[in-house]
Amino acid sequence: MKNIYHLILLGTRLPQLALGTLMARWGHKVLIIDQHKEENFTATKRKQGYIFSKRPAPLFGLHSAGLLRHFLDEIGIGRVLIQKSHPSNPVSYQVVLPRSRINVTASREQLFDELFREFPDRIDTFRKLYSEWDLLARNWHDSYPDLDSFVEKRHLIAGFSARARNRMNASRTESMAKSLRQNGGAGKFLSVQNHFLGSYPLDGAPEALAASLIHSIGRRGTFEEPTGSSSLTSLLATRFQEFGGKIEYGVTIKNINILSRSSVEVILDGDEKRQAKCLVTTSGIADGLKAISETFNKRKVSPSNPLVPVRFYLGIKDSLVPVGMEDNLLYMPEKDDVLPGKGGYYLALSPKDSEMAPEGMRAMTVTILTEPARLPELAQAPGSDLKRELINALEAMIPFINKGLTFVGSDMSDSEKGMVPRPLGGGTVAWSPGLVGKTNVQFLSRKRIALISPTPWELGVEGEVISALTAAVALRKLVGSK
Repeated sequence: MKNIYHLILLGTRLPQLALGTLMARWGHKVLIIDQHKEENFTATKRKQGYIFSKRPAPLFGLHSAGLLRHFLDEIGIGRVLIQKSHPSNPVSYQVVLPRSRINVTASREQLFDELFREFPDRIDTFRKLYSEWDLLARNWHDSYPDLDSFVEKRHLIAGFSARARNRMNASRTESMAKSLRQNGGAGKFLSVQNHFLGSYPLDGAPEALAASLIHSIGRRGTFEEPTGSSSLTSLLATRFQEFGGKIEYGVTIKNINILSRSSVEVILDGDEKRQAKCLVTTSGIADGLKAISETFNKRKVSPSNPLVPVRFYLGIKDSLVPVGMEDNLLYMPEKDDVLPGKGGYYLALSPKDSEMAPEGMRAMTVTILTEPARLPELAQAPGSDLKRELINALEAMIPFINKGLTFVGSDMSDSEKGMVPRPLGGGTVAWSPGLVGKTNVQFLSRKRIALISPTPWELGVEGEVISALTAAVALRKLVGSK
């Protein structure tokens, strides 16, 4: 029968492309189906002449010795991506508090200089805490030494060893972090990073490993990649097809049938059929597919304290941007009751004089994290009210912002097109070395459907690739060979 594959993947997001590329490289016949048209996938979308950044800390980890770089080298695009990517930001991101402004840099000594200026009486505790965090993060990353050991699961021994070493440091680390959280500004400096880079509630404290990964992001640096991971995604799509994979764009799925213990059938518009040994997608996409969601939701485990990102897209006059304001910024205002985000804002500014904005303007994305239950409140709010709320929140940091602001839109205005924000990834505890491979791939319908769960927010792009590798290991034996 025609159109029979080892794997059918739904969606051209990074985890699916990474998984498909690796499986195609191993000789499997793989099809990716995406409802969007090809030009929408490869082209950069503009809104009223602006290009907006979305993700905090885009592509962090790319330049490290972590598993992400090993994977990119394995499929032959690591060096290409490094050469094509934008240079690293001098300041990874900036934390702005009511009475403090701290530049977080890749250099720990430079960061300590910043912290000493703002919190001189706490600098010794900060030094000890970051030393412990860096050790925890290094142990975690070192437990994934190369791709072969991951695929063959040889990393498990190193993983258990790393967890044992980290357990000894954890209580001491959490004690120091707790003492800082009780100290006004120092506590806010930590909590706003935990919130936006780890999706933790501002009054919640991540466990030691999660905190170490969150606070290693600044050290690992961020890239001046205007549209997040688009360059990586585009290269993966090309590489996937070079390995023999096929992508069908602009396709709508009508139904999914389990034919037997060894195959699944996907019925498309026009009653065309595609058959495979296994259908793979993310849990976010599964939520929107009736053929999967009814089964999936019965066994679905929601992350504790789920939060969703909601983004507002603004144009701002370049002349209004204060001197010293960085392109990636975590902002906690004096009052935390503005907008349903309640707790702060992540601001992403386009570089000065870039092609991301009309002449004399900058593109600015303002992201809040909120509970899913509060989305209707945002969706029903008039645009004029949202703009006024944003101006009130930002004017303490950007004087006269109301005189040069263009309100372009928000995620909520795209909700009718099926782009409602989805919950962020769950806790890092389940991602401790030695447990990866058991917690984030869920099989349904006699193992004919596999769902990739969200990775923790603090793992970023590297986490999405680890998720894909985990799925590849689980699926390799299931689908067999041609």
